[in-house]
Amino acid sequence: MRPLLNRESPNSSNPSSPFPSSVADLTDYCSRRLAGLETGPVPDIGPGSAAAIWTLFGAATVFLSLRVYCKVWRSRGVWWDDVVLVISWVCVNFLPLPLNPFPIPH
Repeated sequence: MRPLLNRESPNSSNPSSPFPSSVADLTDYCSRRLAGLETGPVPDIGPGSAAAIWTLFGAATVFLSLRVYCKVWRSRGVWWDDVVLVISWVCVNFLPLPLNPFPIPH
């Protein structure tokens, strides 16, 4: 594999490089981690991912609710595109629960 950043060229020999010489490429870290040379805790991105997912879920729910409310309130009627959006929102949020192949152990 080709490394993302070249470690052989430090900043002293290439002063125009925007990257510091201490930046390691990802393939080097991964290979050292797999070889057991890199120890310590693995970076946890779970809380940030959960926050982003719940924020986007809330925003999508608010915009979908406002869209349907405004269509009904202005008497424009709910058309097939609104029905498809609501059905897809329900399927994405409630259908995966019974079909989950990896249930949470109790």
